[in-house]
Amino acid sequence: MATPSAICRFRRAFRAVASSSIWRQEVANEAHPSYQIRSIPTTSGDRIYCKVLAHNAVHAAFAGYTGVTMGLVNTHYCYLPIRTVIQAPRRVDPRGKTWNRLRASIGQPNFY
Repeated sequence: MATPSAICRFRRAFRAVASSSIWRQEVANEAHPSYQIRSIPTTSGDRIYCKVLAHNAVHAAFAGYTGVTMGLVNTHYCYLPIRTVIQAPRRVDPRGKTWNRLRASIGQPNFY
C-alpha cells in the first residue's frame, strides 16, 4: 500500500502534468443523436429497479458468486448465469411493436 507522502507526491506530479500546455488543447464535441437516449430523466420505477439490481449484485459478490448477473424473472429477482444469458442473441425489429412501445414510453424520437 502506498504511503501518504507517496500519494501526495503523485498528486503534485499529476497536477503539474495536467496543467501543462500539452493537455490544454480544445476539443470540439458534436451532439450525436445517440445521446438523446441517455438525456431523458429516469422515472421512479427505473430508479427502484436499478437500485434493487445493484443491491442484489453486491449481495452476490459478497456471497462469492461469479459469472452471474441479476434479473427479474416472473416477478422474482434472481441470479442468472451470464453464459446462459448471452447464449442466444436476441433481435428486436426496429419497426416492430415492441420497439415502438419502448420508444414511446421513454420519449425517444424516431430516427428513421
